[in-house]
Amino acid sequence: MNVNYDRVCRLCLSSRCELLPIFPTTSSDESDPPVLALKIKDCVSVQISENDDLPTNVCRKCMDNVNNWHIFKAVCERSQNKLLSLTNKDSSQLEELNIKSEPQSDGAYDD
Repeated sequence: MNVNYDRVCRLCLSSRCELLPIFPTTSSDESDPPVLALKIKDCVSVQISENDDLPTNVCRKCMDNVNNWHIFKAVCERSQNKLLSLTNKDSSQLEELNIKSEPQSDGAYDD
């Protein structure tokens, strides 16, 4: 199978759509990693490098999916952290309540 890497989406292999570069041709800072490549790795665990001799473009649909998934993942992570934070607060309050609700002694001391 011959694949023209310049004309297929890196993620879905579609060749029938507009392709967008994964790696921007200009960057404000050359040391900045490409944002889309990082999102792809974060969302679908596909490592993409400019030098891996594989396609360096994605179709609009895949780019939208990656961006939406990245947003969804961030929302889920924030929600999880909030729930864990609330659970920890509830546990602390419960421990305080348990301490306060311990049965009182009858006033007799063991000496």
